[in-house]
Amino acid sequence: MEKAMASPYSETTSPQLAEIDRAIELVQRANALMEQGAFSEAVVLFDQILESFPDLPEVNLAAAKAYFRLGERRKAMIGCINELVNDPQNERALHFLYEMHLSRLVRGIRLEFNRKTPPKRWPSISLVMIVKNEEAHLERCLDSVKDMVSEMIIVDTGSTDRTVEIAHAYGAKVYHFDWCDDFAAARNESLKHATGEWLLMMDADNWLEPEDKNQLLWAAASGKADVYLCKQLDWNTETTYRGSPQARLFRNLPGLYYQSALHENILPSARKLGLTIALTEIKIQ
Repeated sequence: MEKAMASPYSETTSPQLAEIDRAIELVQRANALMEQGAFSEAVVLFDQILESFPDLPEVNLAAAKAYFRLGERRKAMIGCINELVNDPQNERALHFLYEMHLSRLVRGIRLEFNRKTPPKRWPSISLVMIVKNEEAHLERCLDSVKDMVSEMIIVDTGSTDRTVEIAHAYGAKVYHFDWCDDFAAARNESLKHATGEWLLMMDADNWLEPEDKNQLLWAAASGKADVYLCKQLDWNTETTYRGSPQARLFRNLPGLYYQSALHENILPSARKLGLTIALTEIKIQ
């Protein structure tokens, strides 16, 4: 007879397996509550699960995210650390711990920019992108930023559809890059060709609403920071979304570059340079 599920526990008895099944069912309910934004109810279930199964994979991390959304940073930090005690190589936990730490370090949280007095000169902004077979999305993205950027730098990693043709139609400078399983290397190739004072990083399936585009312009002109974190919206239904902060607008500076082949990140080099990082309410669709 085959086992009904793979258990993180060895040599469990049938009653114990039933308890684990029950715990997994509670995890599913708690995750559903998280999707609905019912974080208080979710943490009750997560705590109940962890009381019996403190090393059930991913549960400490899920609880940490719920506590963080409730503003209980200490409990969120403890949950994240507990997840890493169980699984030191858990990249999701490492990334979330880094985000929590970052949110304490950034200056000017929810910066408001002075939009009453226009600057004498608007700074130049280069759009920097990496793409491959994005003909279905690219036009919407470029349409949304074409009147705010001074140049479009697009690095193509091997498109076989109309992606390059569409980019050229918008006047973009297209550079070809042999894909090497390294997102940071491709991103850095786009930075190498940009000449603007500021760089706006977008993916082909992103776009900007007019209000967010205006805020990005004023952010660059304000001079209040060197790197701006924007909310990358992740729509999980037609009416709700989750937003995670990502560095999308930053100065074009020597020594500022992406690291990590899979989860490319420009913030480590920004911190090394001592740059000012600001968390904003600007949204990237």
